[in-house]
Amino acid sequence: MPANNKSQPDHPARRVVSNTGLLVVLAAVLLGVVLRLYKLGEQSFWLDEGLGMFYARPELSALFALLVGGNHPPLYFLLVHFWYPLAGESEYALRYLSVFFGVLTLPLVYQVARRFTHTGWLVGLVAVAMAALSPMFVWYSQESRMYTLMTFLAVLSAYQLLRLTDRLETQGKTSWIEWLVYGVVCALAIYAHYYAALAVLFEGVYFGVWLLARMFRRGEPLGAALRPLLFWVPSQIVAVLLYSPWLAQTGKSYEANDTYWWGTIELSTVVEQTVKSFAVGDTLLGSWGTWGSLAWAGLAGLGLLWILLRPNRLIDRVRSLFLLLWLAVPILGIYGIVANRPKFAARYLMPSSLAFYVLAALGLVCLLVAVRRRPLTYLSRPVGLGLAGLALGPALFSLGNTYFVEDFARDDLRSVAAYIRQHEQAGDTVVVLGGHLAPAFQYYYRGPLALSPVPDKRLPTLTRPLGNEVIDDLNAITRGKQRLWLVLWQDQLVDPRGIVLEQLMRNCQRLEVGQLFHGLNLLLFSLDGCTPLKIATQMDHALAANFGDQMSLEGFSVDPPVVQSGQPLRVTLFWHGTKQMEEDYTVFIHLLNPRNHIYGQIDKHPINDYFPTSHWRSGESMEDAYTFQVLPGTPPGQYELEIGVYRTPSMERLPVLDEAAKPVADRVVLTQVQVTPAQSPPTDPVIPHPLDLALTDELTLKGYGIEPTTLPPGGYLHYTLLWQKAGTSSENRRLRLRLLNERGQTIAEQLDDPTDGVYPTGQWQPNQIVRHVGAIQVPAEARGTFQVELSVTDKDGHALGSAESGSFRLPEKVSIK
Repeated sequence: MPANNKSQPDHPARRVVSNTGLLVVLAAVLLGVVLRLYKLGEQSFWLDEGLGMFYARPELSALFALLVGGNHPPLYFLLVHFWYPLAGESEYALRYLSVFFGVLTLPLVYQVARRFTHTGWLVGLVAVAMAALSPMFVWYSQESRMYTLMTFLAVLSAYQLLRLTDRLETQGKTSWIEWLVYGVVCALAIYAHYYAALAVLFEGVYFGVWLLARMFRRGEPLGAALRPLLFWVPSQIVAVLLYSPWLAQTGKSYEANDTYWWGTIELSTVVEQTVKSFAVGDTLLGSWGTWGSLAWAGLAGLGLLWILLRPNRLIDRVRSLFLLLWLAVPILGIYGIVANRPKFAARYLMPSSLAFYVLAALGLVCLLVAVRRRPLTYLSRPVGLGLAGLALGPALFSLGNTYFVEDFARDDLRSVAAYIRQHEQAGDTVVVLGGHLAPAFQYYYRGPLALSPVPDKRLPTLTRPLGNEVIDDLNAITRGKQRLWLVLWQDQLVDPRGIVLEQLMRNCQRLEVGQLFHGLNLLLFSLDGCTPLKIATQMDHALAANFGDQMSLEGFSVDPPVVQSGQPLRVTLFWHGTKQMEEDYTVFIHLLNPRNHIYGQIDKHPINDYFPTSHWRSGESMEDAYTFQVLPGTPPGQYELEIGVYRTPSMERLPVLDEAAKPVADRVVLTQVQVTPAQSPPTDPVIPHPLDLALTDELTLKGYGIEPTTLPPGGYLHYTLLWQKAGTSSENRRLRLRLLNERGQTIAEQLDDPTDGVYPTGQWQPNQIVRHVGAIQVPAEARGTFQVELSVTDKDGHALGSAESGSFRLPEKVSIK
């Protein structure tokens, strides 16, 4: 029911509380001002901020023409357009607009929060303090973007709706002008950011719930009960009419947006990211962020329960749904938009963060003040103080990271531009890869060099990355130039195949850049004798292997064909996309000895994770490099190099098809690779369990590994043993493996030749490290827990040394079930 609004005596104590509350609100707002102005201009502009200035600089007609090709509505850029001639173009001046709207939002938080309980003034104070200290709110108040403007307008519209429905409830009338102003504010909010429409949607849902509740509660005739629609509907018509000139562009922006990878996102992910950002921002990782988020969520959940379960303490029963809807409707609304277009960031829901802070403030006040029954106060107040500390501590930690930890700072474009300006020479040129960074880079670089964005687009198109045609663009850019500065930022998105960097690294001399830069890479190349660039196919072996009629392997090269143990091996594959693929496949390459044991391998997405097979163009050919280590201690000899393609995560291999499209295999053997001994013992033996155990006078076990530790009856237990030989004995030794049950009884036994006899121990050199990979089969009837015991024997299988000194029982237990 409405609150009792009868006038009451102006008691001195009431005036003290009121004046004190006002002072605390002013103090919280002042704190918000200080936090938002502190180090305001210290960090460099990043991509989005540079785009803002790029849009705002031209004349109005050109500004709108640029925005038509962008993905944001015009209001913020119009404000910047008229602001920067007055305030200047410095980072401080341009970000001050965001500070202004961020601070202006804080008193609105108080006005909204104080309407929900009889201790509303206290809830309002706590909510304002939370918003003032919010790492997320501070971050975006220090960024020259539209997010605080959107938040201010959306919160203003929510407050206006709450105030107007209260007046209809208590006085039965409102002003037409106020409702029309409400409609104007709704339209302006969407002109600030498209996702402000979710706040307007929530307000419409709340108005509908409020209207239905009013009808049922009052029992009025239908016409009288629906009378509030005469105010609300015109306000929405005003909003639609004001926004209609930009409505068509909104649809075009949505359809043309190609700044995200294909895929899906779960509702749980949206909720989790939103709560974390609202609670501790995006500048706190690890367990601190998790615990802080849980504490904030706990306070907000308690506040929600309080206003839902204690309606007798509310000004209006229906109003208790206001904060819940303010959170739930935008979250569900944005999930409906991004579920199959997974471009999501919690900043899109910033207006709802204020509802989160009000709920958290309600929860804290409930624990510290509202619980008055003596036994419960002994529990509620310590819990409240604990949750407050657990929530506030990580939030302050995150706020400190915002100011003082470089890892969380914006990318340092300013220093990159200054370095180029200081070291540039006549005949230089600058290439920015990806090209969508160019507007922000041009804000800082005002030098004489030509600046070429690659690709020349203001927004990245992730589903249409650079192809081989970029080589022609590079040749045109570098014609007649002596040096090239290459600025790399999100280059893996626009050039996932690495064509630009690979061509320059392969053909041109890289010169030294004497400084590192946060968030960006700057490279310098001499162009002397390296242009024109061209795709140089280094295909040593032609091939025609059709994998499942999805992708075809046209050829490969191996470098080097003779490799030392422990050294890297580079395999380059040349793919052809047979068709437009819907799945992201994984390629494996194995280095196999004659017994098919693996002595080196790599599994990865072809090209890289930024350009999986589902993004390949049908009919396009691509070069794909793999580098992996021939494992230290690999015995010298001939090894097979095999390749296959499989689905993730099922591990199902694609069949290799013959000319009649019939499956003939699930792998392809590429070639033979010769492995030679290492020149010196490895510094990193790459073994799970390093060891130094002499099993005989001449053989020392330097490490081992077994997998899996749980396997079915009849399965194979794979093992790796690393040996080192002492002395020059020419006697060949063998290895006995036993699988022992818990009573020490042998259930399986195997006599092996180390390295499968390819490289007998009599040929090992003194101090040489040698790796042996093998497997032992578990009996089909075996069950329980077992251990592996190994010992060294002579060539006839006779044990060397005593049972105690000549054997080793691995401590790891193997479960068979």
